[in-house]
Amino acid sequence: MDTQIHFEQIADVVAGLMGSGAEPVMAITDGAYSRAVRWLVTWPDGRRAFVKAGRYPDDDHGLHIEHAVYAALRADFHPAELGWHEGNRQGGEISVLILEDLSSAHWGTPLTHNHADALAHALDQIAQCDAPSGVPRLPADAPHWRPAWAHIADDPQPLLTTGIVDAAWLERNIDRLVSLEARAELSGDSLVHGDLWRQNWCHADSRGAVLVDWAGAVRANAIINQAWGACGLRAAGGPGGRVFTADHEDVWATWMCGRALDFAIDAAPDPRPRLVETTLREAAAALTWMCEATGLEPPRTHARALVAPQWRP
Repeated sequence: MDTQIHFEQIADVVAGLMGSGAEPVMAITDGAYSRAVRWLVTWPDGRRAFVKAGRYPDDDHGLHIEHAVYAALRADFHPAELGWHEGNRQGGEISVLILEDLSSAHWGTPLTHNHADALAHALDQIAQCDAPSGVPRLPADAPHWRPAWAHIADDPQPLLTTGIVDAAWLERNIDRLVSLEARAELSGDSLVHGDLWRQNWCHADSRGAVLVDWAGAVRANAIINQAWGACGLRAAGGPGGRVFTADHEDVWATWMCGRALDFAIDAAPDPRPRLVETTLREAAAALTWMCEATGLEPPRTHARALVAPQWRP
């Protein structure tokens, strides 16, 4: 998180957008792992809002992409945008995004069939949306979107170090996994969230599933949302089989498992134990789904990461 930004530095911007008197109730430093600085803010008249800030242009952490989504699409599946200040256009270097407060919604666990069905409905709605102007096309050559199983085949040691799979299992299956992964067609013109783990969506009783943190949104194949949502639901201990409804489940489960393993590999040396634990649990859930979809025998070594604790971001 960018600890160099303090609320006092953006107080005038917030006042200009929302009125004076805003007080930060708390800085959000735990739970999700956004690099943007975040506060829950309240006003004397009882209004509350969620405020995010980042430095523009090189380090605003995708706030301009979030704004592009919220400004173009008025929908129940994302938070309402209450205010926006883009640093480079308004004479300052800090971008500020003000969103509705969703702290009263249901976050984390436990998850029910109703929650899963609400997520599936939201993803169906999103699949009908072209990505707005300002949302970049999926960068196929970026590390975040690289063919993960192919990369693992070239250098398996980082994955083996996590302990999720063993060398014998990987050697038996890697060729098939690389082949399946290569069949996933990522390109498209739909709006794709790009980070659909459980910490990035909540359930609001009057609206259903609300997806937050669109900083990584891309223009791509809408099936990516289904694959990511299905995996995120499983990782949080929710019911499987209710979100992914597309064809070629074996291909997409394999692709999604590669993504999750990539995150676990990248997080392994991180000093935050909760982040490491979360990515391991997500990778283990993805691996279980992939083995179910492909008929592969699961590696015995990944079971330790499968427990989904009671959790709220």
